Amino acid sequence: MNQIMKASDIKELTDLGKLEFEKNVLEGPLFKKVVTSIEEAALNGHSGWSIDNVPFEDIRGLKIIQTALQEAGYECEINMNNEFNFFGMKLTTRQFKVSW
Repeated sequence: MNQIMKASDIKELTDLGKLEFEKNVLEGPLFKKVVTSIEEAALNGHSGWSIDNVPFEDIRGLKIIQTALQEAGYECEINMNNEFNFFGMKLTTRQFKVSW
């Protein structure tokens, strides 16, 4: 007979999964790309940097990076805008914006 896990056990798995995902993001290529891009922008005399047309699959990771940057004193936001094209199809644009 199959047993259903207790909700408390599932919550514990969820919490572990979130921690592992956060660790992977903060050690991964997306985080390194963001940090390198911020440093390059600063060296070029800019006080901000952004990514336009962020892929949907990067949003979850960018939210973790956003929190880390905010904890380090940066201003950081993710903007999502919904628009409709000529044919009436909904288009969502996403921007990740950092300033210091």
